Amino acid sequence: MKKISLRDFPSAKDRREFLENKLNIKLENISNFSFSEEQGNGRNIENLIGTTQIPLGIAGPIMNRYIPLATTEGALVASISRGCKAVTEAGGVKVFVEDVGQTRGPVFKIKDLEHGMKVKAWIENNFNYLIMENV
Repeated sequence: MKKISLRDFPSAKDRREFLENKLNIKLENISNFSFSEEQGNGRNIENLIGTTQIPLGIAGPIMNRYIPLATTEGALVASISRGCKAVTEAGGVKVFVEDVGQTRGPVFKIKDLEHGMKVKAWIENNFNYLIMENV
């Protein structure tokens, strides 16, 4: 018997219908989207079945500007607005941005917090041996 994969279905509608039948649920509330299926499927998300709404609020003002925030976290917009007020009343802030990032990270299994701190110290002391440029 062939195992069914959602990738076997050519469209979001087909995947939704399969899930509705398999799980005995209705997914009509996620079937409307404002982008073409080709734009979303594979480029933005795998196994597209639809979209959902996320509440959108506005925080600010910060230095006479506003920040749109899409979130499901209650009180986040109000909290950021308070921060915006503090920054504005202080006359602004100076920030420095470093282009540092990583898409994958190693995982270390440690015995306890003390062992973890030793591992961290070893990594910091031996970092030059770990970066790929020296390999």
